[in-house]
Amino acid sequence: MTGPDTASSPQQPDQRVPGYLGRILYTTGAPAGTCFQAAPGILVTAAHVLHEVAAGYKTATVRVDALSGGMPAFEAVVVEFDEVHDLAVLTSPVVLSDSVPGWGATDFVGVRTETVITGVSAVPDPRHDYRYLDAPGTWSGGTMRDDQVRLGRLESRSVMRGMSGGPVRRRADGYIVGIVSARYNAADGWGRDSVFVARVEDLEPLLSKFVKFEVVRSPASEERPPRLEVGIIPAPPMGGFVERAEILGKLAAMLDSSRVAVMCAALTGMRGVGKTHCAAAYAREATQYDLVGWIPAESPGDLVLGLAAVAERCECADPHGDSYESALRLGEHLARAQRRTLLVFDNATDPDEVRRWLPTSHLVDVVITSTDQNFTNIGERVEVGTFTRQQSIDFLIDRTGCRDRLHADLIADRVGDLALALASAAATVRSSAIDLREYLKRFDKYPLKRVLPRLPGAGYPHPTATALLMAVESIEAADPSGFSARLLETIAYLSPDGVRRDLLVGAARDLSAADDLAVEDGLQACVDRSTLTWSRSGEDVIMHRLTGRVIRDRAEAAGRGDTARRSAADLLERYLGAHGRHGGLDRDTTHRLVDNIEAFWSTAIEERDDEDGSTDKPGDRRDD
Repeated sequence: MTGPDTASSPQQPDQRVPGYLGRILYTTGAPAGTCFQAAPGILVTAAHVLHEVAAGYKTATVRVDALSGGMPAFEAVVVEFDEVHDLAVLTSPVVLSDSVPGWGATDFVGVRTETVITGVSAVPDPRHDYRYLDAPGTWSGGTMRDDQVRLGRLESRSVMRGMSGGPVRRRADGYIVGIVSARYNAADGWGRDSVFVARVEDLEPLLSKFVKFEVVRSPASEERPPRLEVGIIPAPPMGGFVERAEILGKLAAMLDSSRVAVMCAALTGMRGVGKTHCAAAYAREATQYDLVGWIPAESPGDLVLGLAAVAERCECADPHGDSYESALRLGEHLARAQRRTLLVFDNATDPDEVRRWLPTSHLVDVVITSTDQNFTNIGERVEVGTFTRQQSIDFLIDRTGCRDRLHADLIADRVGDLALALASAAATVRSSAIDLREYLKRFDKYPLKRVLPRLPGAGYPHPTATALLMAVESIEAADPSGFSARLLETIAYLSPDGVRRDLLVGAARDLSAADDLAVEDGLQACVDRSTLTWSRSGEDVIMHRLTGRVIRDRAEAAGRGDTARRSAADLLERYLGAHGRHGGLDRDTTHRLVDNIEAFWSTAIEERDDEDGSTDKPGDRRDD
């Protein structure tokens, strides 16, 4: 046989196919059956598949390629051949992109356990070829062939010729519980859709000569471990989240558990349309995940810190505290772990940077939020647009209690049906005890150019700025002490990914508040008026990036920028001094504190550059 070729292999791998699956090829390059990688360079298939390609003996050489495509064919050598149990082991210096996640004993699989087989599909279609098919099935017990060979049995209507040699995956945990040996369909219907399965127990003595082989000899646990959530996941906005059923439905379909490879969905759209809230709604409601990691992805540093925080909670972090090494360890951990995982990369700005950290496990789903359309190159795109006009009108009527559809329509038109602006408008109407008609009158008369004299280069829609500032001023009107204004302006100079509650509550003196209770009340007032959002855990408050930018611009225009920056710096310094001595900060708290310090310096540089007339530099935080 000759060297590698690219016969019948697409240039880019199909991400829906597990990276550990391969094809056994005829010398013509056509597929004869399925194989899989048990460990790097160690392949398993059915013995009769090797007979099919005239390689049914030890030392025979066969050609293999990746079922997903994306790599040339390569040679593998048969090192173990068990014709009785229909099993064979091959080795190769070429490695597929992934290995199986684990093994479950065939004899311990419970009846009616859900399974999936993915393999070569010999579809009788003279016009087209179908590289693979997924075949869901149900475990149906076992049998014994010729009073000699014990087999497992499952029922599946989709198993086809070509899937022989492929692994049977248990849906509950992804473990391999058998190898496809034969399919049976009697003419009279008895035993219809039966698939006979070679046992993992019979593969064990063959494979253990080459790799450490651990088989779980117990049924998959029916009790799921408690769900682990890491990161600052936004809670539903005050007043409720507008159900974007079409978007959440697309996400659910893309990330459906019946697929057998890591999936990535990219929520893209302009600023303020609700991308983050859509991702958060999916993360909150998708109960199939055992681990949810919410990762700020605005900069490479944010991304690494977020991954390191997940690694810390998964107990796989670098023992020396190296965040980059912890992020790498997380990828390795997820490749081995048997838990359904959702990673959300929020406000991502660099597709290449995110791509390098994407996991390879088929049990991991990824959701990305970004304004950058280039993320569609690494994930299936879900465009998040503005509300429909009907959604906007219904939102305003529902949130304000006003039944004036005419003026709701006019307000929606003014703000371009933008979710963030509509939420601010509704909050202002409620808190100011006015109707929609009066709000529209004040909106049209709002002196935006006087409040924000630098408006032409602000980088956000003027009507959005008006709606946001009217909401802020309604908060300030209810607080003659001026504390709410100081609180909001201070938070605007800290991290847009979330500010720890105790960072603010424990510093009443720095904020010129009467006591910590006044800080709590001030935060809740801002949340009630949609200027801040609580995190799902209640430990952090989140200010939208656009809101933060508008508040900073107003503070700078009014000459309060230095005061606000000084207040933010004092908060960080006092918190670090109180908790940082004697190693008083755990890793997660340290990561969040570093994020706030970086955000503080980033906004300080942003304001300096604006004063100098310079533009944003690579790596600066954006208002996405």
